Order: sequence, then structure tokens, then C-alpha cells
Amino acid sequence: MMCRRRLLSMAACVASLATAAAVLVACSDSDTTTPDDGTSLDAGPDTSPGDTDAGAPDAADGAAPDAAQDDAGPTFTSALGSTGYLQIRDTYIVAQFREDDTVLRASNAPECVAHIRSATKPLSAAGSLTIGGAIVGADGGPEQAIVVDPLDPTDPLYVYQPDPPPDFGGVFPPTETLVVQIEGSGSLAFPPMPAQPLPSPAAGAIAFTKPAVDLDNPEIVLTTSDAFEVTWTPPANPHADHRIILALQDVDAEEAPRLGSLHCSFPIAAGKGTIPANLLAELRSRVGGQGTATGLFHMIAGGYKEFTGGGASYVIEVSRDDTGFTVLPAELR
Repeated sequence: MMCRRRLLSMAACVASLATAAAVLVACSDSDTTTPDDGTSLDAGPDTSPGDTDAGAPDAADGAAPDAAQDDAGPTFTSALGSTGYLQIRDTYIVAQFREDDTVLRASNAPECVAHIRSATKPLSAAGSLTIGGAIVGADGGPEQAIVVDPLDPTDPLYVYQPDPPPDFGGVFPPTETLVVQIEGSGSLAFPPMPAQPLPSPAAGAIAFTKPAVDLDNPEIVLTTSDAFEVTWTPPANPHADHRIILALQDVDAEEAPRLGSLHCSFPIAAGKGTIPANLLAELRSRVGGQGTATGLFHMIAGGYKEFTGGGASYVIEVSRDDTGFTVLPAELR
């Protein structure tokens, strides 16, 4: 069944740990500022040597070569590379890494990156993750840097949750004045990631005005023919490095040979972000399969960065679940 092919949303998976006896369930540039510690924060992609080059798509994707696109309109670039998705929340951490994914970008969506999973490579181990920085020793933060390793070599999902779970914090406190640093040791197939500083989000929720979310029927609908727009009311004094983070995860369809995901972020002060229709259509095409694609969508606020050193694409989110909406069922039509 298609459901069993999808790994449950990382956020939902770990949120269930706190309420279901720690059981994991598998269901299928903004401006740059200088924080107090003198480390530069950059919400855009890391431009270390070895950034992902534009290349040909995976031969199995079934998509037209990049060079065949209309030069007069938006273009796509794609390359095979190692990918990662790191969700650093105030009360838990979840991360996953994969080999030989297709990393897809659209020229008219510099705020976004799509990952199309390899049809043959499963989750992989990428060394140890270390989460530290100014949060260490802070009230509501950890007493020492947090080191996270895969749960199981045969199923290398990275999960951390304080035991027992605190009422708040545990990973970082509800303040935007601290910096969270995320570092990865890497492995043979995964480039190491030097410490990446991101701001911790404030505790307050963001008032999203579009799309309207009906909590009784919270499904989000995206289409390949229309741009998807999200609007929100910016905070009165927005942090220069805070972003609105949109993610469409585990995009799947009947008989699809692979899954995909889409990650975007926009400056929180902008009040608006748009995912262009051509990127949604290309994502849908490369996932393949029949009928309407389904996935899981979230829109939250916090720190965001894509690390691209060594040809990798590691998407990092530092946020709180209560800043927006998480784990909303979605359709891509």
C-alpha cells in the first residue's frame, strides 16, 4: 500500500513520542546579522566550495533534460547528490539523510529546493549530529551539547527527545536571542557540515491568513496549474533572520517509483511567500505515478538554512511546532 511506502512526517513521528510512550510510528537571503557570539547568520544556501552544480536529471526521472527547456521562461537545474532534512524543534530533534537523490531548483524560485528520492537508495547514516551553541546551559536548554546518532544501523533515522520530556524547551528555550549551532561529522557518502548558526524562534505563534486552515478539515490543496501563495501577519518587531518555512513532504502517488519533497522559506517580515506553479508541476512530474499526489505540509516560523557544501543539500529548520501549522494532509493535483 502507498501509505506503507511513506515514512511518517518527522514532526508527527516525534510529537507522538511524547504522547505515546516514546514509540516511533512508521506510516508507510534575507539580511545577514551578527548575533551576540559574533557568528554570522545566513538564511540562504551555504555557499561553501563544492556547491551543487546544475546537471542532468536522474535518467529514471522521466523529465526532459534541462537544456530542452524554453530559454525565454523559467528554467530548472538538477543534480544527483546527498540530501538531508534536519528538524530541530524546542523539544525534539529528527533528521534523515539519503544518497543519490535528485536536487531540483527553479530559476524563478530561489527560496525553494526540491528533493526527489532515489528509487534504490534507502535512508543512510551520515555520521553524528551535534547541536549546541549559546543554547547550552541556558534556562530551558541542554546542559551540554546534544549529540545524535542513528537509532539503528539498519534504519538510520536520527531522533532525540529529552527524557522525561519537559513542559517546554529541552533543546532550546522559547527566546529568539540565542543561536543554535548544528554540525554534522559526515560519512563516506555525506559531506561533513561545519557548524551552522541559526536563530532560535520566539515562542509566539504566527497569524497565517492564507491558505485558510479549517481545523475540522485541514487538508491543503496545491495544483500544478496555479502558484501557491501563503500570507501571514508579520510580528511587530520581526527578527531579521527569522523565516516562514514551508515544507511539502513525502509527495507520493499511486504506482509512483519515488517520493519527493519541497522546501521553501521566506523572510518573516515580507508577509507573503509564493511557490510557482512550474516548480509544483515539475515536482509532480518527477515523482511520477498516477492520479492525485498526496503528502504532508507544514508552515511554521524560525531559522532556516540549506547547506550545499560538497554537492550536498541539507535543509535545516530550527522552529517550534506552536509557531504555525504542522503535519497537515496535502494534495498536489
